[in-house]
Amino acid sequence: MPHNEITRVQVPALMHLAKLGYDFIPTNSNPNLDTATNILTDSFTQAFERLNPTKNAQDSLTEMKKHLNYNDLGKNFYEYLLKSEHQIIDFDNPSNNLYEMMAELPYKSFRPDATLFINGLPLVNIEVKQPLAGQGIKEERDRHIKRYKNPENKVFYNLAQIWLFSDNLPYDENNPDQGAFYSASYSPIFQRFVEANKLDITPPPPEKTIKIIKTIDRLKKFKKVS
Repeated sequence: MPHNEITRVQVPALMHLAKLGYDFIPTNSNPNLDTATNILTDSFTQAFERLNPTKNAQDSLTEMKKHLNYNDLGKNFYEYLLKSEHQIIDFDNPSNNLYEMMAELPYKSFRPDATLFINGLPLVNIEVKQPLAGQGIKEERDRHIKRYKNPENKVFYNLAQIWLFSDNLPYDENNPDQGAFYSASYSPIFQRFVEANKLDITPPPPEKTIKIIKTIDRLKKFKKVS
């Protein structure tokens, strides 16, 4: 098995997310994507109609996409998520939402290592780097800043609410570019996660167990191919 960023960082991260309840969607399964935004249209429709039984999902999607055209680094879209007359995300009851992930899903000229979807919306992107790769995290940060300044990526960066960066190594005060970091979509400032002795992570409901096992099996196949 090759030792690279896929086997050492990407696949372990995806398997961890699967245990938290994210369903893995293979890119070659050709899911229905809105090509302008990478929104999973079927997932959005399913989640929206569950949260808003009397409303039309397509009308809401059309309205929502209007909030992605501002030159405000996602501020308008963020406020729309919080204040829309329709419920796009159930913030009060997270288990009511649909959680999915994809690896290597391209958008125009670049391709995040992993994309996390909530109710079909690509709200989180993850970039992984080979452990002990020197300036890998810093170089990825610099590319991140360069991309968000490119006008063709405006919609993508307005959608993404969080960026995560990891080389699957512990923090090292002597090496500030090592570990796991996060930032807002546009921010050049990386924040570190502060781990407690015990992580307060509620496991997914029992009924998701079979789904998680199937997801992990798909991830193992993805790992073997890589």
